Amino acid sequence: MPKKCQGQRKKKEQQEKRPATPTFLLELPLAVDPGQAARLRAHLEAARQLYNAILSQGQQRLRRMRADPAWQEARALPLEPAFLLKREGQEAWAEPLEPPSL
Repeated sequence: MPKKCQGQRKKKEQQEKRPATPTFLLELPLAVDPGQAARLRAHLEAARQLYNAILSQGQQRLRRMRADPAWQEARALPLEPAFLLKREGQEAWAEPLEPPSL
């Protein structure tokens, strides 16, 4: 099944690009003492390590998901119109729940 969404989205974005407006950017040096600089470096390093750990876990989960035969079967299912899915969901919630047996 060909992927249409991403290609169509990119084409649409390219067609609707606005003309570039002038952008002004001012960079100022951060004036900190050595203690503040060390603390800032430590915080940024901790944030970098956390980001990389989360990214790695996400990539591992994505690879496992794509390798799962059940996911591949689900991906091959035909897409249903959104209104059908919404209606089925509403019907499921319309049914009264049975109280749990004691």
